[in-house]
Amino acid sequence: MYLFPFFSPSRFVLNHRTHNTASNYKVSEYKDKFNIDIAMPGRETSDIDVQLNGQKLMVEIPKSSLLVDEDHIEQTLWQELDLGAKSYAFTLDHQIDLENIEAKAVQGILSISIMKKQPENLKIPIDIK
Repeated sequence: MYLFPFFSPSRFVLNHRTHNTASNYKVSEYKDKFNIDIAMPGRETSDIDVQLNGQKLMVEIPKSSLLVDEDHIEQTLWQELDLGAKSYAFTLDHQIDLENIEAKAVQGILSISIMKKQPENLKIPIDIK
């Protein structure tokens, strides 16, 4: 068990507002950080909006430009493609280093790294000379 229960149900909130039901994201915990990976195929990096608003990390992903003009399709036979607009809100715990959050986009995946603060009661041995 990690010292930072950032993503436990009582400390982590994800609000996902979209017209589509599919949501492609992954949250991973490491010793010193958390990673949030969000699939965003067909989106330009310049269109993605990631902001920290108090303790909330907001991610806005617009509708993909890869969508086909729906007015000219006679019948959709099957669809698993989720290219609609997405909006995420992550409520961050007080044990997160709000000054040390990085985001990058590589091959259609938005990766957000959120560093953990060192615990204040961390015991560090001091050598006596």
